[in-house]
Amino acid sequence: RQISDLEEVHSHPMAIEQCRHFFSQYPHIRLVESSDTASSAQAIREKGLERVGAIASTLAAEMHNLEIIAPGIETNKKNYTRFWVVQPKGHAPVSESANKVSLCFAVEHEVGHLHRILSVFAAYNLNLTKIQSAPIPGRTWEYHFFVDFEVRGKISWKQALEAIEPLVMEIKVLGAYQKGLYHDY
Repeated sequence: RQISDLEEVHSHPMAIEQCRHFFSQYPHIRLVESSDTASSAQAIREKGLERVGAIASTLAAEMHNLEIIAPGIETNKKNYTRFWVVQPKGHAPVSESANKVSLCFAVEHEVGHLHRILSVFAAYNLNLTKIQSAPIPGRTWEYHFFVDFEVRGKISWKQALEAIEPLVMEIKVLGAYQKGLYHDY
């Protein structure tokens, strides 16, 4: 079987978007959004779908005994998906030996305010690995900033947060954990 034999490909909308360049070469293939990548692969096997493919992981293909007919179809070869383990608020222990921390904070909409906060990360030798802003609903020009940082050396990341607290409107630790490893399945 070849990719050109397919009439439809099912997957999560984000996976479809991340592979759109590849599928532009096959305009006859209809891209169908589904709830997630793994269930798309599972549906092909369970329903015996012919001429239907899925954008899914190698592991999903192996689990459902499916043939991979086009590997590496993502547009950005350095794109990675991050997963989180979550539980009810207040139940997750904060690791004292954490070497990576994720948090969310909000700042006043003033010149240089974000710069002052980011300077605290540098002063405490914390390596910022991600920063992403999201508008706060109902609050014009105010944003939540989601950041991940790596803890280096003996510096206490909790001391850095204490230094940041007076500079922010709100702050929440989303997780303190051991940095994950990259796996190529």
